[in-house]
Amino acid sequence: MSKSLVFYLSIISSSYGIDYQLLFGEANDFFINKNYKRSIELYEQIIESGQENSTVFYNLGNAYYRLGDIGQAIWAYRNAKRLSPRDKDITHNLKIAEAKKIDRINSPPLFILHDFYRKIKSSITIFELIFLGGILFFILSLLWIKQSFSGKRNGLLKNIFQIFVALIIIVHIFILDMVFEKKRIINEAIIVEKFDAQSGPFFGDNKVLFQINKGSDVEVLEEKNDWSEIILIDGKKGWVLSKALRKMK
Repeated sequence: MSKSLVFYLSIISSSYGIDYQLLFGEANDFFINKNYKRSIELYEQIIESGQENSTVFYNLGNAYYRLGDIGQAIWAYRNAKRLSPRDKDITHNLKIAEAKKIDRINSPPLFILHDFYRKIKSSITIFELIFLGGILFFILSLLWIKQSFSGKRNGLLKNIFQIFVALIIIVHIFILDMVFEKKRIINEAIIVEKFDAQSGPFFGDNKVLFQINKGSDVEVLEEKNDWSEIILIDGKKGWVLSKALRKMK
């Protein structure tokens, strides 16, 4: 794996007086002393408080990985990558963890342009796109003002204006797609416990449909009592105990 820990955390204390920077430091100390279980408890406490930070998820993933809990490690790294999509350490450690998965379920092949679009989208955050869109709109406004007050038709300026309009439209398409994807992520989950998927939400007369192992990607279709109906990327459906999976943040 790459470097084990990140030691700086840019979060602030809550109104309840909890110093999350101090808590983060304590978690790192436990990790260094190989008390991974205790470090996990503290990292999880920070996350459960609502302090979403890629650094916390990254260090949490490292702690789970050291304990051999691949499912939880992948869950943590995935959340870290969502917040910092271009971080090389996160990407590296996620690849190593995913290489240890037992299940090898391949998604349907994508068209070249679709695959290219997904790679671009996964390398940037929605906040960066909003910032980029704002800059493009500001430049477009300046071009419009210049064109309006020049009193002359400038072919080059008109072409540049059209290019910026097209870029703004493209950026907004990305933003809208990522907003809708954020809603879909609510139902995405990682299997954190090996489980035999059942044909119904209970034990007994159900039929075991397939076995699913730690680290597998699933989508939650329905929740009933302590059970969740899931679908795999290859289309297989089944019911598992809700504690066997962990939804993405």
